[in-house]
Amino acid sequence: MMRHFRLITAQLKRALTALFLLLFLQLPAQSIDTTTAGQAVLPSIFETFFNDSIQHLRIKGDFTKLINEKFSGQYEKAKLELLVAGESIQSYKIKMRARGKSRRRLCAFPPIKLKFSKKELEAQGLAPSMNDLKLVCPCSDRKGSGQDILKEYLAYKLYNEVTEASFEVQLVKMDFVDIGSDNQWPTRYGFLIESVDELGGRLLAEEQDTYNLNCRDMKVEEYYKMVLFQYMIGNTDWRIPFLHNIKVFKAAKGPFLAVPFDFDFAGMVDAPYAKPNPDCPITNVRERHFMGSYEHSPEAWQATVAQFRELKPQFTDIIIQNIHLTNKEKKRVIRYLKSFYNIIATDKLAYNKLKSKEW
Repeated sequence: MMRHFRLITAQLKRALTALFLLLFLQLPAQSIDTTTAGQAVLPSIFETFFNDSIQHLRIKGDFTKLINEKFSGQYEKAKLELLVAGESIQSYKIKMRARGKSRRRLCAFPPIKLKFSKKELEAQGLAPSMNDLKLVCPCSDRKGSGQDILKEYLAYKLYNEVTEASFEVQLVKMDFVDIGSDNQWPTRYGFLIESVDELGGRLLAEEQDTYNLNCRDMKVEEYYKMVLFQYMIGNTDWRIPFLHNIKVFKAAKGPFLAVPFDFDFAGMVDAPYAKPNPDCPITNVRERHFMGSYEHSPEAWQATVAQFRELKPQFTDIIIQNIHLTNKEKKRVIRYLKSFYNIIATDKLAYNKLKSKEW
């Protein structure tokens, strides 16, 4: 329900922005774009894939070259198709390249950045400025790697319930056709992540490449949601001052807003290659360590802890209702979250267990 509400809200914001530009700024309709308004008037490519079910996609490209030259940063031409019942119903010319830091180094199959043709998007009535998406796929063909991806996808979905200041994701089933070899690539689970521009448009804010920020620079309520969520899923692979797995946004007026991404090192996901933050006193990623500070607004912190308590049934339902995750992994994730809820069962317990410290 919240997912549909978020999408409707985004669409309403676009419509109101377009109306404002037309009536008050007297701009012709064809001049309205995402850079003028700060958000898209036209729907994005991500929205065409965004729904409650899994999407089936196929990419034809030189994956052998992409993997062998994954550190080059060079884009390769490819073709993406949307499939229904195994048949292509829509195709797009794209460019693709390997992305990510840790995964590009550790994974046999790295995450991919997809860049769509602006002219083609515009011809299809889609926002040309929002022409890139991230595609996250299993790190390898190891048994269980697909389940790791599903658990990371769930982390994004859980955070969507916490705040609107979060990246939307779309679960996909991927077919890869490697034109660079005779390799037969297995169908894999994966997920698409909306673009930074699209999230910024929904938040009416712009991305900031500002380093050395700290908790006092952040919008306090959203900062508390972020740090408590990271603790809940057991993720220590982030740092605001270095913009490490954090995107920072800012509206024309107001404080900074920190939005997390990349949860593969979280204890809830428990990827085999994941390691704990060496600056934290933990020995494996299943251990939690609180990397936040809540001393500058105790009342807002207590409200955040209370919000998470109320969200427990919704979190559980989201996990259980994912039909692609095995029952074994569902139980494992639910047990992991249960240990978090034991910690925040009362304000006193939460205070004793979560020591406030500025990171």
